[in-house]
Amino acid sequence: MTRWEIPFLDPAFDATVSVFNRYGQLVYHSVSEVVSWDGKVRGVLQGSGAYVCSVTFKGSNLTLKGTLILDPLAQVCSFSPAPTKTF
Repeated sequence: MTRWEIPFLDPAFDATVSVFNRYGQLVYHSVSEVVSWDGKVRGVLQGSGAYVCSVTFKGSNLTLKGTLILDPLAQVCSFSPAPTKTF
């Protein structure tokens, strides 16, 4: 399985990354760390499908939200961000 990573998101940015499944359950969470998710929750590989991802930055009102497509069989994990600004 290919790991999902955000290569240029430096831990110094104090970003919080959250990934939710289609039921709204949190399946991945990272705060001020290198983002690297293997598609597993408690050691169990999650099913193929679309997951919602949110990236927020401490001290900023910028939020990146997008869709993460996970396909363990094809070993593909892709992310399409859509920047939004909260006022």
